[in-house]
Amino acid sequence: MTNLCGSADRTAQGSIIGHTGAAPVTKVPIALISDGASPRRSGPDLEHIRALAESDDPLPPILIQRSTMSVIDGMHRVLAAKMRGQEEIEARLIDGDQAICFVMAVSVNVKHGLPLSLDDRKAAAKRIIRFYPSWSDRKIASVSGLAARTVAGLRDHPSLEDNHPEGRIGRDGRARPVNAAERREIAAEIIGKRPDASLREIARHAGISPETARKIRRQLCNGTTVQQLHNSVSAPAGSQPENADQSFALHALRRDPALRSKERGRLLLRMLSVLEVLEENADQILSDISLHDMRWVAEASRACSHAWERFAYLAELAERQKIAAGTH
Repeated sequence: MTNLCGSADRTAQGSIIGHTGAAPVTKVPIALISDGASPRRSGPDLEHIRALAESDDPLPPILIQRSTMSVIDGMHRVLAAKMRGQEEIEARLIDGDQAICFVMAVSVNVKHGLPLSLDDRKAAAKRIIRFYPSWSDRKIASVSGLAARTVAGLRDHPSLEDNHPEGRIGRDGRARPVNAAERREIAAEIIGKRPDASLREIARHAGISPETARKIRRQLCNGTTVQQLHNSVSAPAGSQPENADQSFALHALRRDPALRSKERGRLLLRMLSVLEVLEENADQILSDISLHDMRWVAEASRACSHAWERFAYLAELAERQKIAAGTH
């Protein structure tokens, strides 16, 4: 397989994900500071600046790009410091190019301080797509404070039509192929060489979900050729359901000690784990169900699917609300 993403994208990802608080705080003369490429297109908010200037609280350190001395995050604080008559301000100096610093500016602005408007976040997401087209919709959404569906819609914008790389990097840092037909061909090849391979193993190597692996195995058993599998994929690249790989998401949740320490968090993990087991053992389970129960199984399963879709929507809504409120 070809390399799914350039090393530059991987390096940039690591720089952005790196905790900005690791940079030491230093005092910087305000006269040396210049405006940065702020995601806030309407410019500074005078009322917010006055509120900061009149507060007795010390201003938190700002973020500055070391090479240009331009503000990454904290222009309101710089102007408030000027209004207070300060000649210096505390700052953290960040090493990085324009793309890294812009993504960092968006990320910190959606998490605290004066919230970015929806239009600002959409414009920022478009720019991030141009900088890092290999990033997944969910990763860009996590940075820009948007829903992954919204980012997917922005990616299809005519001005971004050339930004369709061979692979995308997810929030977990893993690169995955975008082309659905290629993934099916890889899965079919694995099944042909190793018919005893588990669905989860096939899914992991091909970059698809276990359910998709199960369907491919069934199609091959029924006589479908690899070329027919390739031709059956008519949707645009990157739009297939297996893009949201449950196994990686579940693995990330299992590693969160805060979730595991709560009773409801452990309950959620058990519920999601059951779904993972169901995907891998669907054929065996269905083979043990009598004909007169099949319809009820289908109805109950469809109801569960709707319930999970609703839960996913509520989770994304809660994420946006917490980002807007500046809570974590």
